[in-house]
Amino acid sequence: MALPHVQPPSFLLASLKADCVNKPFTQRCHDLVKVIDDFPAKELHYIFPWLVESIFGSLDGILVGWNLRCLQGRMNPIEYSIAMELPRALG
Repeated sequence: MALPHVQPPSFLLASLKADCVNKPFTQRCHDLVKVIDDFPAKELHYIFPWLVESIFGSLDGILVGWNLRCLQGRMNPIEYSIAMELPRALG
């Protein structure tokens, strides 16, 4: 049985970096779930530092990330709901 073709981690990282700038929040969350479901841990290990920093921001405050702390259920109910369901979707 042949293994499915897996793109090299550097290609995965480059495509994620390019996509995250242009996509809306809901699409980024959907893509994150898909990447974690589709790729083996070895490839995810390579992109993990960038992924955490892009979502939560950098320690020095230069990158703000997805600004999750500012999401409010009353102001953005769809995005808020998606953010609250994200840990369950990744689980």
